[in-house]
Amino acid sequence: TLYSSVGVSSPVVANRVSFALGLKGASLVVDTGCSASLVALHLACQNLISGESAMSIVGGINHILDPDKYIELTKFGGLSHKHRCSSFDKDADGFVRGEGGGVILLKRLDEAERDGDRIYAVIRGTAVNNNGFNDTLPATSTEGQIALLESAYSAAGIAPAEVHYVEAHGTGTKLGDPNEAKAIGQFFRKDRKQPLRIGSVKTNIGHTEATAGIAGLIKVVLAMQHQALPPNLNFNTPNPDIPFDELMLKVQDEQTAWPAQAGKTFKAGVNSFGWGGTNAHAVLEQYPALVSKDDAASEKLTLPLSAKSPAALKSYARAYANLLTSLDDKDATSVCVATALVKAEFDHRHVFFAESRNELIDKLIAFADAEDDVTAATLTGAPKVVFIFPGQGAQWLGMGRELFQHNSIFRESITACDAAFQPYTDWSLLDELNASPETSRLNEINVIQPALFAMQVSLARVWKSWGISPDAVVGHSMGEVAF
Repeated sequence: TLYSSVGVSSPVVANRVSFALGLKGASLVVDTGCSASLVALHLACQNLISGESAMSIVGGINHILDPDKYIELTKFGGLSHKHRCSSFDKDADGFVRGEGGGVILLKRLDEAERDGDRIYAVIRGTAVNNNGFNDTLPATSTEGQIALLESAYSAAGIAPAEVHYVEAHGTGTKLGDPNEAKAIGQFFRKDRKQPLRIGSVKTNIGHTEATAGIAGLIKVVLAMQHQALPPNLNFNTPNPDIPFDELMLKVQDEQTAWPAQAGKTFKAGVNSFGWGGTNAHAVLEQYPALVSKDDAASEKLTLPLSAKSPAALKSYARAYANLLTSLDDKDATSVCVATALVKAEFDHRHVFFAESRNELIDKLIAFADAEDDVTAATLTGAPKVVFIFPGQGAQWLGMGRELFQHNSIFRESITACDAAFQPYTDWSLLDELNASPETSRLNEINVIQPALFAMQVSLARVWKSWGISPDAVVGHSMGEVAF
């Protein structure tokens, strides 16, 4: 029928999303086999870089609806007889199929920051290539994968030694695992002081085929969010065909804290290969604002926690206390900022304020050990946020001075306002922020009003950079202009 022919057509999978959401940009299905979703990510990034799109939705989906593919893969020889994927293990004998779907939203970084979006990670570079002529069409190629990595990290501007983890394709096949490990090791071991951690989400959820690339990417982003590397399952004895020590590789066989130095962003790569020889790689970096020097300079710590029940809230508090105990003082700020930006919000909440990491740990433990009468906020409805922009009279000498020194978002906004004012004024907003009582002109109306405008716009941008956007705004006098 008309409906069934449209319904089972592959291109319509993407087109139906465009139809339902009213999206008018490029809408296409990418089919390169198991690398499809990461190839789609590459195309979406190129689309954003060229300016053709302002936003891209990228995803992958895999449903197992009939036994035909099982029969094909059984004849092909890729399925595990043990019914588990044991990537990089001596007894690995293939993969198990998995169902799943994953979708991410992409924007250019400057526009996401401008719009106050919640940013989970930054894609620093991507690359796609094909093995070309090979032993067989489905066979993996170490040379092809090395060429892929060279292209990806050249585009990203990141040295291989800076990368902390690689999410491997890792199908657990006799040929695929050694070839991939050799490519990763030969490329990343130069100038490396510590072994590179590798793993594969296929040991956790199976091989989700066309979804595999986006599944691996989401795993890495979640690891960045939680600042921990999850274990690679089913790994007992290293594959003897892989010289791990020589290649400076270590399979991530237990959960550990992310192996990054304090004040440095986490960096990782994601591999995804198609059985027709089309390879894709993405280079990811933790959103820099989470570990910026500006944030680290702040001495005071604010940690907001929320959960679905009082017991869960206490459990979270204890978990955060354990996490902070394993970190140094500089990392505590990153944990607080990351939690405020990316952790889901639930009805039972508590905010912890502290002057230091040790004080924060003590407060978290006290909260977790307290009896049931501990004070915490319980929400019965959706909270609303209102921004209020005042008029004249709200100014004071030195306002914004400390925030200008310690917050990059505020500093950039104030600097932009000052540049916009310069053609029309005989004074400098930047000079006024640092003015003494003798030199300040905040008593002059032509200075007060622009200064208040700049201050309020910049403060609003800081709140939005922390993931806080208003449901309503109210303004008076110059505040009306600001909002």
